[in-house]
Amino acid sequence: MHVSMMRKYIFGGIIALATMSSGVTWAAATSFIVTITPDTFVEGEAVDVEIRAVDAQGNVSTDFASDIFLGIDEVWSIAQDEYSLPSDGFYQFAASDQGIKTFSKGFIVQKPGTYTLYVEDIYDNNIRGEASFIVTDVGGASVGTAKVTISSPASQTTLDRMTTTLIGTTDSPRTPLTVEANGSIVDGSFTTDQAGGFSVPIGDLQEGSNTVIVQLRDASDAILGQSSPLSLTVALDDSALLQSFTITPAMGLMVGDEAILEAKVGSSVTSVSLLVDGSSYPLDRTTNNTYGGMISFEDPGDYDLKIRLYVDGDMFEEDVDDIIVGGTGSNLTAGKNYRIGMIKYLVDPINPGSVILSWEPDGEISPYYTVYYGLNPESLDTHFTVSVTGATLSNLSAEDVTYVQVWPSTQTGVVLGEPSDPLVISMQAAAPQCVVKGIKLRSEQRWSDYYLVWDVVEGATSYTIYRAENEVMSIADMTIVGTTTSTEYQYPFDPNAEHEAYAYYAVQANCEGGLTEPIGGIEKIKTGPVSSALLVLLLVVGVYFLYRVNVYKE
Repeated sequence: MHVSMMRKYIFGGIIALATMSSGVTWAAATSFIVTITPDTFVEGEAVDVEIRAVDAQGNVSTDFASDIFLGIDEVWSIAQDEYSLPSDGFYQFAASDQGIKTFSKGFIVQKPGTYTLYVEDIYDNNIRGEASFIVTDVGGASVGTAKVTISSPASQTTLDRMTTTLIGTTDSPRTPLTVEANGSIVDGSFTTDQAGGFSVPIGDLQEGSNTVIVQLRDASDAILGQSSPLSLTVALDDSALLQSFTITPAMGLMVGDEAILEAKVGSSVTSVSLLVDGSSYPLDRTTNNTYGGMISFEDPGDYDLKIRLYVDGDMFEEDVDDIIVGGTGSNLTAGKNYRIGMIKYLVDPINPGSVILSWEPDGEISPYYTVYYGLNPESLDTHFTVSVTGATLSNLSAEDVTYVQVWPSTQTGVVLGEPSDPLVISMQAAAPQCVVKGIKLRSEQRWSDYYLVWDVVEGATSYTIYRAENEVMSIADMTIVGTTTSTEYQYPFDPNAEHEAYAYYAVQANCEGGLTEPIGGIEKIKTGPVSSALLVLLLVVGVYFLYRVNVYKE
């Protein structure tokens, strides 16, 4: 359906209809290049706006002399008194401008958000330009300074589909990132690679103008840095057979879950089917150019998806993204058995409202882990992905109960195996906790006896001692040799051993509420024999002791 619209312009509450004047002429400009400097600024800050009238080749039209209108596309999300446009939103190019006009400190926005400033020729709104920009709050704490650059696609690119892949670089390896398209967060959990790069598929674009931003975030979801706004235009090519395909959810789909399918196609397409590993499933037509349906999977695995389209009796196929389906006990990668046991947590004694999580693999070590948490145990609606066996949750309220579950996953958050047991965190019930920071194991000799010694751990009810004869990487590979309520443990020492002997010890604090925390790390402890220097010292002490006894007897 084609809709013809006449634009109305508002100046100071008066509605004026822009009309063509037969006495007006202008240069052969075809568009405007709009530059906002800087393109990310604080609410209330006055910034520069430059407008260039250019021809189809991008050259400045130096004799451009027409009237222009400036406006904000997102007028539905910001009130008129919350921004001030250059020249009150209306300007007439003069011959002296030579096709370029700069409004120094002429643009102010009072409300944080992501917006687009557009410029149009009043007499021909096909002559247009725009620039996206970000307004942060006064504190400036909402956006960090980490570098984020989108290298592909380029800004001002016109796409013939509502999907694309964002490729870029950052200075933060293995860091969670989110993509914001038109003010909404794109579904999916993404992480930069070990070099700080990213390649993120998105399917949340809309026909017409789009603004996309990539944001780096920490474990507490604070923004560490973000890219400049990327302006993309989607102009669907009606001759294209498959314009877009989405499957929701695209990440974390489990056995038995129902996924929603939607394919937007060209007007010449008469029917559409989804191919799953070669098996065909027809989709229903929902509108003239849209087909949809639902699908679920009975078995875990990595499935190959294609779309089959029929046009005038001819058949065409196009590849779409594969999908991984997980399930309890699933073995999605040959030879791998990813499992996670119990999660341990410690209330951070330094940072109020923060909890330090840790877990150990109960099987193969997963390449990544996705942490899901929230206030509703039936819907853990917040998640992020890490490459280590620990994470920090911040800004937790003392009045709330937080539910946590950790899944082994891929870098993009696709689950690979069995999750951890659910964890329930109540900040009030959790205190006091074991505080082990700064506490280390040490060895002490008292005459012929040898002890492991440590300082009192606040909140501990007892201590468990572990031992291994050979070097190990985890306390899980050690043997329990004792439990004590004191802060020392006498370990066996053989002063007559033929060669130097060592053992590996670790001590774990058993905290209130059933939690455990290791004290320091795994320590290599000498268990015999006594060194020659120590023998001499003991001999001297022994001789002196005999001398004192003899003197006393006399």
